[in-house]
Formats: sequence, C-alpha cells, structure tokens
Amino acid sequence: MLSLSRYRDLPIQRKLSIIVVIGILSAIVVTVANFISFDRDNVKRDLIEEMRVLARITAARSAVAVAFGDRANALENISALALRSTIQYACIYDQQHKLFAQYRRKNSVFSGCDSALLTGHNLVQHDNLLAVVEPIQRKGQRLGDVLVASDLSPIAERTRKWISTSFFVTLAALLVAYLTTRRLQRSVVQPIVDLSHVMDRVRSSNDLSLRARAKGHDEVGALVNSFNDMLRIVENHNRDLEMLYRELVEKSAEAEATAASLEVRNQHIKDVFGSAAHDLRQPLQAMAIFADSLFRKVTDPEQLSTLDKLKKAMENLSGLFNEILDASRYEFDSQAAASQTIGVKDLLSRMFLEFEALAEQKQLKLRFYTPDYKVRVNGALLERIIRNLLSNAIRYTDRGGVLLGCRRRGQYLQIEVWDTGRGIPAKKQADIFSKFVQVDDADRTERGGFGLGLAIVKQFVDNLGYDLSVESVVGRGTVFRLRVPLASDETHASANAAEALLHAPDAPVSTQVASKSGAIHQTRLDSLEPPNETRILLIDDTLEVRQALKMTLENWGFAVDDFVDIESMQAFYYNGGPAPALIISDFQLADNITGDQAIAAARRQLHSDVPAFIVSGAETEALWQSISATGFMALHKPVKPARLRAMINHFLR
Repeated sequence: MLSLSRYRDLPIQRKLSIIVVIGILSAIVVTVANFISFDRDNVKRDLIEEMRVLARITAARSAVAVAFGDRANALENISALALRSTIQYACIYDQQHKLFAQYRRKNSVFSGCDSALLTGHNLVQHDNLLAVVEPIQRKGQRLGDVLVASDLSPIAERTRKWISTSFFVTLAALLVAYLTTRRLQRSVVQPIVDLSHVMDRVRSSNDLSLRARAKGHDEVGALVNSFNDMLRIVENHNRDLEMLYRELVEKSAEAEATAASLEVRNQHIKDVFGSAAHDLRQPLQAMAIFADSLFRKVTDPEQLSTLDKLKKAMENLSGLFNEILDASRYEFDSQAAASQTIGVKDLLSRMFLEFEALAEQKQLKLRFYTPDYKVRVNGALLERIIRNLLSNAIRYTDRGGVLLGCRRRGQYLQIEVWDTGRGIPAKKQADIFSKFVQVDDADRTERGGFGLGLAIVKQFVDNLGYDLSVESVVGRGTVFRLRVPLASDETHASANAAEALLHAPDAPVSTQVASKSGAIHQTRLDSLEPPNETRILLIDDTLEVRQALKMTLENWGFAVDDFVDIESMQAFYYNGGPAPALIISDFQLADNITGDQAIAAARRQLHSDVPAFIVSGAETEALWQSISATGFMALHKPVKPARLRAMINHFLR
C-alpha cells in the first residue's frame, strides 16, 4: 500500500491515475461483493424452500406408514429423495423422537441420521450441511418428524465461479480505465508541468521577464494567468526594492559609523567614571581615618560633639557616594556577567567579617547561618545585593539583632535577612524598591541617602532573573527573602534554616559563624590588645591614605612600616627591617603593579607566608573579579575603621 507521505511526492499525472484506478476498483469491488452476496442469499433461500416442500411431501406420504409401523413403506418414501442430487440423507422419527427409518446417499461424506432427534428447530445449518425438519401429522395428531439434509457445496462453488469471473472483469475494466485516463491527463497535467518549468527558470536565472503560456480558459489557465500577473507585480516591486536597498546601504553605513563612535565614547565615559570613582574614594578613605584618629585624641566635650557630627556627615557622604556609584554603574553595565557555580558559604563568610564590627558598634547581635550549598549565580552582583540588604538591616535596627540564613526550596536556595528593626508599614512596602523613595522623609536628614539602595537591588534582581520578596511588621522587624538557583550538581544534603528572630542581648555582644557542617559556633569579638612590637606592613601609593592608615594603626598600638612601592619595601627588609605580623596592601599600585604581586614580593623577601588582605577602591566588576581571583580577602574603600579593625582582629586572632 502506497503511504500518504510517498503519495504526496508523486507527479500529478500519476496521482490522477491512482485516483481513477482506486475509484473504479472500489466501485467494482463493492458492486461484485453486493451481487455475489445477493446471489448467494437467493440460491440458499430457494434451496431451503425446496427442501421444505420435499420434507412436507415426504411427511404427508409417510404418515400412514408411521402410524401403522410400516418401516418398509417409510423407507421407500424417503428413498425417493435421492432424485435430488444435493440431498445427502433423510430421516423419519416416531412420536418418541426415535429413529424410525433413514436414507443415506452412497459415498456421502456426512455421517447420516442420529438415533434420536436432538434438535428442537425446524432449520439447522452446520458447516456445509443444511437440515430441514417438518412434522408428520394425521388428523391433527403429531406422529413424528421428517429430517431432510442437503449439501451446501454447490452454493460455495457457485460463489467461487462468480468471484473468478469478477476478478477478470475487474482487470479488464482497470486496463481500459488506465488507458483512457492517460489520454485525458495530458490536457490537465501538461499546462501545470509547463508552468513548473517556467518557475524553475525564473528561480535559477532570476529573470522576472519570463512568462508562462496558458492553453485554455479552465482553472489551470486561470492559474497560469495569475502567475504571470504575479511575476509582473514582483518585477515592478523588485525595481523599487533595489532603489530602497541602495538607500538603506548608505544609511546603514552611516549608522554603523555612528554606533562605533558612540561605543568608543561610552567606553571612554566608563573608563573615566571608573578612574574618577577610584580617585574619589581615596580622599574619602583618608578623611574617615583622620576623623577616627582625631576622635580618639580629643577630650573636650564640645569638640567631641562637633567631631561626632563630622563623622556622621562623612558617613552620609560615603553612603550617598556609594548609592550614586551603584546607580551609575548599573546604567553603564546593564548586561550582567555570566553566571558561575560558587559556594554560598564562602561568599557570605567574607561579608561576616565586614558587618560584625558594624553590629558591635550598635550593640546588636549578628548571626549567620550559611550551609555549604553550591549556587549558579553571578557572584559579584549577588554579593552586592546581600551586602545592601545587610547594611540596611543593621542601619535601621536599633536593638535586638540581625540574622542571615539560607535554606533549600526545591531547586532554589532561599537567602533570608531578618532584623528586629523598626519595620515597614504595609502601605509603603510596594514603594521601597522605587528610586528616591524612603520610608520616612526624616530619615534622609538623619542618616543621609537618596533612597537608591533597594532600587538598585531590585534592578539587579530583575536583571539576573532572581526573586526578591519582603515581609514586615511595624515595631517588630523585617525579613527579605532572595531566591537564587542551585547548581545542577548540588548534593541533596538537608539543612533546617534558622527562623527565630533575635532579641536584645543582656550579655556582652557576640557573633555567630556557620561551620562547614552547617552548625553554628559562638565567637567572642573582644577588642584587640596588641602585644608589644606587633608590626604591620602597609603598601599604598596614595600618600594621604597611607598616612591616615598609619596614624590609625599606630593609635591602635601597632608598629607600622609603610611603603609606596615594592622596591622601597624590598630595600627595607633587605637591610634587616623587622618582619611584620600582617600585610595590608592597596590593589592598584603605580606602574600597573597589583596588590597580590606586592604581597607575593614581600613574602618572598621575608621567606614567610605572612597573613595579608587587600583594601581597594576599585569600581569595575572586572577589577573585583580580578581581586577575587587572587584568593585574598578584600575591603572596599572607603572602609570604616571598625571594619578595618575587625579584619585585623580576624587575621591576628
């Protein structure tokens, strides 16, 4: 049987032949089948009627013989049925259905009469045998039965002959139909074939001036005329398109030149912006450290009050600076960097060192719960999002504490930041992610800021395809929930996330850090009392920042050896300078030297892996990814003295 898919690919001429042949064949088959069935039914019905007549005649003639028990006469009566060639055997049964007399044709393949009449029907068909039963009656009294059995093989033979004859008639009809169809197909198919040839020539030569020739006014002729009209329209439009194309090519060249110019200008703006931001962070860093050092030396209450206001103003300035930089950087870098698989524990643990000092300053309890899950994220942007949420939580919490926890939700990791702060009114929760919106206008004056922090967070979250939600109760606190995708090879270790909020502590302030197993360990953050001659190596090529850092470290009781470059540092230790206990280096030094290179040079000179970390005012994601790739911990300028002290405590503890 020809499949439908193959039929679709056949030429039209062959399709028409198949349709005609199938139609004629179907009509002949249906007609022959109906005729044979009708003939078979008629012959069978005539045979049954004939057998019933013979059975009734035999029953009437045998009534006296059965009544008087004359078997010879009964046998003579049924033997007369031998004249009918299809009769195979005949039986006479008495009133008790016992066999009284029987006749069986010689050489019959059928077994003959049964000893007793078992059927209660007057017509029985079994295989190729048809039996008719008629009662023997006399004066209204039933004396017995006559059974006449006939062979049906003549009917089957008649059917076979009809089928054979129909087969040859069908072949002859199909042959005539095929020959006739081939002659008629040319008038239908040939114009379509000619049209197809013209279309191939148009496609290969792209010559739209070619035309097909119509050979009639039927549907095919109308198709050819429509095709010629279409070619004429396309030819006209093609000329118009060529003119437009030439104009577009000229304008495209101009647009490409403009785009290239804008790209160069945009890159120049980004470079200038990054350099300016780095340079602006240096004096902010120096101002913060000088103010902190001055605060420790002044004892006059009025001067202390003035210094306190100065420190708050500088903190506000730093916050505004960070918000503006983040907003501007987002506008310049709207395309997020590629995601990668990172450990969430390592990411959050770095932030713990930064925020524990801020929490201690406000006498807040800071707790981290960070199971070692692997997530598929943009590490730099995720860190910025969480840092912003933590910063807001600490800023707007006056008592109690802050909790950062993680828990698994199907194929996602849910990072939650809880606080016991002021809370956000329900009617304002939908507005906190908008630019220049703050919960309380008075907060702008008190703490500074443009209300850009959460707006930037929301932009990052939407750009990365994460999910951020917030719940808050006024006077009790707020929780932010951030959902990020887990890595595909993440193990299915279970971890129950901490959910209870913290309360204001009565004991001295403490922090919590999650171990690799996920358990929470308590650590005491005591103020550092450095031993005598605890030395710190400081490398920074910006004079103001280096002097400010040195002054602060010396006020804390450390001995500081500061250098502007690697050469002066190497010369100092080559001449027998005392070895340091810690190295602090800027990342972007003069002559394209980086902080990790300076630390490596110092370690080689000292022949020791001295603990070290980096302080940088880098603004671009590429630079922070480079810093992260070095493996050193880093603080972002302008760094608050409390954060700097916490980092030093971590390495010297």
